[in-house]
Amino acid sequence: MQCDHSERMHINCDRLRKISIAAIKQSQQVWLPEIQPFTNFSEVIKNVSDGEGFIAFLDEEKNHAHLKHVYKTGSNATVLIGPEGDFSKTEIAESLSAGFIPISLGENRLRTETAALAACFTINLINQK
Repeated sequence: MQCDHSERMHINCDRLRKISIAAIKQSQQVWLPEIQPFTNFSEVIKNVSDGEGFIAFLDEEKNHAHLKHVYKTGSNATVLIGPEGDFSKTEIAESLSAGFIPISLGENRLRTETAALAACFTINLINQK
């Protein structure tokens, strides 16, 4: 998604699809993630309608609950991970107004890619039987 602090202005969806296919083959999975076209932040917020929404951002003043404590097992979830430089104050306010729950992914400051993986693995581990 395109955020106020995003460095990239476009993505190559075909390249990401090829990478995803290689990853599911390597991990012996059968589910191919759906890769959406580059969309601005406000549109992403408006189009989340299924399940709970969470937003991970740096906030030195508040300690948000860890995702593992607020995610409900088996539910659909959207976790917003900000770009390098984090979400803008406007984007945070917009997501909170839309009902997104602020979360933490732990004590360490993570790169965008690492934070996204941490969120996915947290939800995956919670949902394992």
